[in-house]
Amino acid sequence: MEPRFLNEPSIKAHILSLLKVDYGYDAATLAMRIDKTKTSVYSALYGLKAEGLAKPVKVNGHKWVWYRRENEAGHS
Repeated sequence: MEPRFLNEPSIKAHILSLLKVDYGYDAATLAMRIDKTKTSVYSALYGLKAEGLAKPVKVNGHKWVWYRRENEAGHS
C-alpha cells in the first residue's frame, strides 16, 4: 500500500526534485504524467517501471521502493 504522505503536494515537489537531481528523471515529464492521470507520484513511478523506463531502487533506506531509469553505463 502506498504511504499516505506521498499525496502531499510539498512531498511530491520534493520527490520530483530528487528524481531530477539524483535519479535522472525529467521532472517535467513526470509532473505532466501525474497531472494528466490525476495519480500519485508512487503510481506514476510504477507506470514508468511497467513501461520499462525504470527499475526498482531503495531510497534513503526506506522500506518502500522508488524507480529510476537504468543508467546507460549500467550502474545501479
